[in-house]
Amino acid sequence: MVRKQWVENLCITWVIAYKLSQKAIGVISLWNLEKDHHRGEIGYGILPEHFGKGIMSEVLRRVLQFGFENIKLHSIAANTNPANEASIKVLLKNGFIQEGLFHENFYFDGSYTNTAAFSLLDRNFINRL
Repeated sequence: MVRKQWVENLCITWVIAYKLSQKAIGVISLWNLEKDHHRGEIGYGILPEHFGKGIMSEVLRRVLQFGFENIKLHSIAANTNPANEASIKVLLKNGFIQEGLFHENFYFDGSYTNTAAFSLLDRNFINRL
């Protein structure tokens, strides 16, 4: 599925790994790419034992830079559970702003959850470099 989406220019997924061991510890993707509107969405996940080490912020900055400079995106969106404080912290640290809150729009594990919607514009990212 990942390969098919990459070939069709719908999604780019990277594995997050330690340089020396090459042990995979997470993934990050640019997906929902809308080329006509120069926008996409970021999605990521990392194993819990690697939380709080700054890894996701480092990886996110590089992927954002790739999206803005190489793909020429104008905006990148991110959606997360409002209870996921760690993810929100990473997004805010990297310049995202919260655009809204969708109530009970996501069905997971037998119940509906809310979604916090964030975005980052290219000019706001470039000004942070």
